[in-house]
Amino acid sequence: MALITMLGTWQFAVLAVVGCLVAGRKALAWRIGLAALLAGLLSVSLKIAVNRPRPLGLLPDTITRWPDLLQDQGFPSGHSATAAAVAVAILLCLPAARRRTWFWLLAMLPLAVGLSRIYLGVHLPLDVLGGWAVGWLAAGIAQLAFGCQSKRFWL
Repeated sequence: MALITMLGTWQFAVLAVVGCLVAGRKALAWRIGLAALLAGLLSVSLKIAVNRPRPLGLLPDTITRWPDLLQDQGFPSGHSATAAAVAVAILLCLPAARRRTWFWLLAMLPLAVGLSRIYLGVHLPLDVLGGWAVGWLAAGIAQLAFGCQSKRFWL
């Protein structure tokens, strides 16, 4: 689960942007980069505004691995927000025919990251849901910022 949760880090988002640049997909790289950046900024802003602590039942192994979790706030889940922002940004850039093919694979990314955060005991389910909402919002704003290529904006 610790490996799956890493798919929601900003480093993974940077890797996705670099992968798109290497593949020659500059427009997609910009959308993913902006969506991940917005997700991070919105998450941090909400963490400060809501000021909700993390769950008390943190696993001892989790505290040993990431001691700074005790000082960080819980709502929303930044990992879930980043994973959702990257996945939705990719989905929104795909043509409608290819979107159906990739939907389930890309939907599994934020789902797996969110469940891993709950399993590791670092977030409550509501934190993860809030993170997904932030990710959707960030990807939508990034899509609007770069123009909508398809007539069907939302899935």
